[in-house]
Amino acid sequence: MTDDLETTGASKGPEEYGAVTAAMVQSLVETRPWVYFLAVLGFVVAGFMVLAAIVAFAVVAFAQSFSSDFGAGGVVIGAMYAVFYIVIAGLYLWVSYYLYRYATAIRELKTTNSSASMERALNSQRSFWRLVGIMTAIYMGFLVLAIVVGVIAAIIVGVFAANA
Repeated sequence: MTDDLETTGASKGPEEYGAVTAAMVQSLVETRPWVYFLAVLGFVVAGFMVLAAIVAFAVVAFAQSFSSDFGAGGVVIGAMYAVFYIVIAGLYLWVSYYLYRYATAIRELKTTNSSASMERALNSQRSFWRLVGIMTAIYMGFLVLAIVVGVIAAIIVGVFAANA
């Protein structure tokens, strides 16, 4: 493995890699429209999620005003949906902001063709993937927790059903 690093130049210090090549810039520039599209799409989806949160809460409040059977539990559920959607929208905004920052750094790289611009673009990309990786790990943790809780709940229900 160290032989591969030495032949590719990966063992060199940061100042020893040389200039930004046209092929490097072109590779990033060709991804920019897609990165920008996904960033804008993320902002739009986040906006719709906030709108969905407002609608969910309004529908529950409206339903409660017309039915005495609805109760306070319905309002709590509506509020929980609203909060959930707003939290998810916040995550979408966060990820979309990182993508937008990356797309902006690529545009800067295209105009300046400097090593500093390349570093900003790659740092933005690194930050995006780190955020997505952390969010994925947290999500996977929640999935494992949900599976464990589901299995325990199924066992408890089975025990109570057998004793009834």
